[in-house]
Amino acid sequence: MTPIDDSSQLRDRIRALPDHELPRLFTDMPPPPRPARSRGLYAFLRRAFDIVVSTVALALFGLFLPLIALAIRIDSRGPVFYTQSRIGQNRRRHEHD
Repeated sequence: MTPIDDSSQLRDRIRALPDHELPRLFTDMPPPPRPARSRGLYAFLRRAFDIVVSTVALALFGLFLPLIALAIRIDSRGPVFYTQSRIGQNRRRHEHD
């Protein structure tokens, strides 16, 4: 068994194995490519598009939230939001939302 301190011998033993017996190690892989930085008008337009689309989607889906809360209230006896009573330190009870 090769001690961990002697990594050069371990590396030689690993390289002595045929490729088909050893999976590709992370040490042999090149580092991942760095993403190219976007600059200029394209980056501004892309960011503006992201903000506008997410704002419109949030406004549209936000209209349905009161309807969902009303449907839960009509269908169930309990509250729309689930609350739970827990016992904490020194057996004190508190509500947990």
